Amino acid sequence: AALESLPGEGFYVVATSAAYDPEELVAKGVLNVRLERFIPHDPVVRRASVVICHGGMGITQRALSHGVPVVVIPFGRDQLEVARRVEFAGTGVRLMPNKLTGMTLKKAVQDALRMKEGALRIAASLRASGNDLTVTALIEELQKQEQPEAPLLRKSESNAGA
Repeated sequence: AALESLPGEGFYVVATSAAYDPEELVAKGVLNVRLERFIPHDPVVRRASVVICHGGMGITQRALSHGVPVVVIPFGRDQLEVARRVEFAGTGVRLMPNKLTGMTLKKAVQDALRMKEGALRIAASLRASGNDLTVTALIEELQKQEQPEAPLLRKSESNAGA
């Protein structure tokens, strides 16, 4: 929906295709589109006007930490809760997958752009906290510090109840 509807509205769309071959999703020579399998978040988010995502904590937190409003299209797990909180905080818009069309996405992007102030408020709050570690980075750091000396379950014990 983004590749088809947003370039015509004057947006430059940077998107990732993950498991899909980018060349199968967008024709060569299409203007205002860059599609890659993977792109690191930070360099793109810093320059973005709005982030359209699934509502994973990583990308949502990254966007808001840079003061960028989001359009969250949640597909499951905690993404539904993240989308609800984004809406409640006034930092973006929730768009359910079954409502996703080029037209609804264009409207959601326009609505999210009007929430820039909310996203900037969250970014300022995160900076004021003085802790630039994400939750993931903090958990990884704790895991490095607390490596168990021996496995909790020995291989011979793992099949004992089978």
